Amino acid sequence: MSRSLKLLGAFTVLVTACTEDVPSSSAWPDGTGPIRGQAPLGYISNNGDDTVSVVELTTMTELARVPVGLVPVHLEGPHHLTIDAANGWLYVGLSNVVTNAGSGPHGSHGTGTVPGHVQRFALSDLSPAGSVRVDPSLGDVLLSSDGRLIVSTHFELKKALDAVANDLPVEDGWSSIVVSDAGSMSRRAVVPVCTAPHGAVLAAADSTALVACYGDDRIAYLDLTTDPPEVVARVTVGGEARDRPPSRYGPYSIVLSPDGRRAFIGNLDSLDVRVLDVDARAMVESFRTMVGGAAYFGAFSTDGRLFYVPTQGMDGIAVLDAETGAVEQMRTFTEAECDAPHEVVVSNALDRLFVVCEGDHRGPGRLVSLDPESLEIEGRVDLGIYPDALRVVEEATW
Repeated sequence: MSRSLKLLGAFTVLVTACTEDVPSSSAWPDGTGPIRGQAPLGYISNNGDDTVSVVELTTMTELARVPVGLVPVHLEGPHHLTIDAANGWLYVGLSNVVTNAGSGPHGSHGTGTVPGHVQRFALSDLSPAGSVRVDPSLGDVLLSSDGRLIVSTHFELKKALDAVANDLPVEDGWSSIVVSDAGSMSRRAVVPVCTAPHGAVLAAADSTALVACYGDDRIAYLDLTTDPPEVVARVTVGGEARDRPPSRYGPYSIVLSPDGRRAFIGNLDSLDVRVLDVDARAMVESFRTMVGGAAYFGAFSTDGRLFYVPTQGMDGIAVLDAETGAVEQMRTFTEAECDAPHEVVVSNALDRLFVVCEGDHRGPGRLVSLDPESLEIEGRVDLGIYPDALRVVEEATW
């Protein structure tokens, strides 16, 4: 559904709702329908048009593209999502950041000032089932393995830059992690953590959140077992780390190894992948791999031997030996193949790589599937505007 049609439908409702019923139409659909398709199914957040796409990954067919958000006449920028397959829930982060908006309350990523939300939907039909208000410029959204806690990061770069401009203490520019209760969809804690945090993972049996702090070149350890949660360590990514913008390395994404012992960090500014020893709370100095572009959200091979990382600037994918960091393979994408790859996801069931391609943020983005050995594109499907994250349901029970 185009944005213009969505706005037209909203205007019709506002004008006529007081006097007569408004018939349903394709421009303003009533309710939701069941998601029908063969698993595994992929759920993708489309940041630029307030939708979530559902794709049948075997055939690379888009089964549904459903509007999300709390205010139909506003773009709310769904940015990243997470799935509770056991209980049948999808959680979508509403960043309240508008693509290409520039400055203002709905500014570009990192500059928005409007509080975000995490919205919950039923996996079976994407019907809304509650929301919780969080902080501005939502970056990543995580769910504990028992489905009880929602953890969201907030990429408030403007807050940090304002602190720099006004010569305020570093802490005045820190953004918070918001911890919410998934059952009641209510906030439990808001904890200032670091400068412009974005990617995060849950480690040590969900007792700790590891947070990539873009604006101060650090990885923060947030202990989730205390009330309220507290930061117990901050590890610099490299020897030239800065404690405020502009960053030297720009850690943006973080991915936990299958054994939970190491975290792979994608850096936007130093154009490399670095590795954190989780238990030692120290960087693995021998592992620093240049990947030719800004390193985004990667994934491990099924056996854990390889790490696939998408890159922007030089749009492509690099394959690293997960033990040594050696580059085993690289391929670049043309704009027509995959413009601005954001995330790689490995499907164990299909033995394929899936790459989410942002596109130009004005027209459709794309999901492409690759052969994990040759890196040749085997399938593709167009999505909404500015897709950024994919989560997979391996088995559909509805």
